[in-house]
Amino acid sequence: MPPELNAFIYRAPDARGRGLRIAVKDNIDVRGMPTTAGGRHLPREPRTRDATCVARLRAAGCVFVGKTNLYEYAMGGTGHNEHYGDVRNPRDPRRDTGGSSSGSGAAVAAGLCDAALGTDTLGSVRIPAAFCGVVGYKPPRSAVPRSGVFPNSTTLDSVGVLAADVATAARVVDLMRREPAEVRRIAHPSIAVPRSWLADVDAAVRAAFDRVTRELPDIALPPIGEFAAAAFPIVQFESYRLHEPWYRSARGSYGAELRALLRGSAHVTRSQDHVARLTARRLKRLTRAALESVDAIVLPTVPCVAPLRTQLRSFSAGTMPFNISDSAVFSIPIPTRGLPIGLQVVANDEATAIAVARYAERRLGGGRGLA
Repeated sequence: MPPELNAFIYRAPDARGRGLRIAVKDNIDVRGMPTTAGGRHLPREPRTRDATCVARLRAAGCVFVGKTNLYEYAMGGTGHNEHYGDVRNPRDPRRDTGGSSSGSGAAVAAGLCDAALGTDTLGSVRIPAAFCGVVGYKPPRSAVPRSGVFPNSTTLDSVGVLAADVATAARVVDLMRREPAEVRRIAHPSIAVPRSWLADVDAAVRAAFDRVTRELPDIALPPIGEFAAAAFPIVQFESYRLHEPWYRSARGSYGAELRALLRGSAHVTRSQDHVARLTARRLKRLTRAALESVDAIVLPTVPCVAPLRTQLRSFSAGTMPFNISDSAVFSIPIPTRGLPIGLQVVANDEATAIAVARYAERRLGGGRGLA
């Protein structure tokens, strides 16, 4: 038995991270393992170097238990993968996990690891966290280095973590970050709800959300539809330029869904990308200014519970705004007797997001609301 595994079996994780079992989304390099990014084009030889974030976890004594499946090249929000098989939701195998960090969400929910790395461009950590009933944490882009991570959108990508609780997710990010996060304690945080964004939330999610947020004040944010108009052209423009050589020479090696997506992305012009970036800059400024008036805002992570795997669709409308604003965001489970429901906790900075997420986790675990 390798000594690092022997150490893991006989020693519980310590405060630094030694002994933490970590799974890694397969678009992040791990020394000695191939990186497929869920597709067919990358070299199959094992990587000779860790991604920077993995190297830092390894140096902290974490144990890597394997790579996790994902939507092809992290370019979709479901657990579907035409090459390596769909990821099944441990809460109900008939249902989707969400994506693109689908395998990471499933691995944590199934108890196969203490935490799993994911990437989040438009919600790809938080969506599977919500559908699988675990915690997902998307820190700001600058928190965790992306060297050794296969990109989707260099403008909007963040490396994040899925875990069973807020403390573990925050600790794993802290081990990977460039600088230690500030520790902040907020006894009674000010929390608001952007109620104009809840129009498309289904009845089951709305009932659970209202139960824990009913007494919280409203907050005005830019119309939610404007964020999609900014985010999609940026992602399409960047991802197509990355994939264009493969798409032109070996488009048959892509799954049918991704071929269709790339075909549409090919028509996004540099001018459209420029306009989208100007819009994104304005939305970021307005969103961060609004968040200055409170400690955090909360809203449903996704507007529905995990759908059947035969009824897949996009779920990123409520998550993508905070890739545009580069906020620190958690998805934490709302206790429910039915399928998992996620609550997003959003703040401008990491210290506040962690403090409010831990407050919310305690309150919800105690059967209380957030007011």
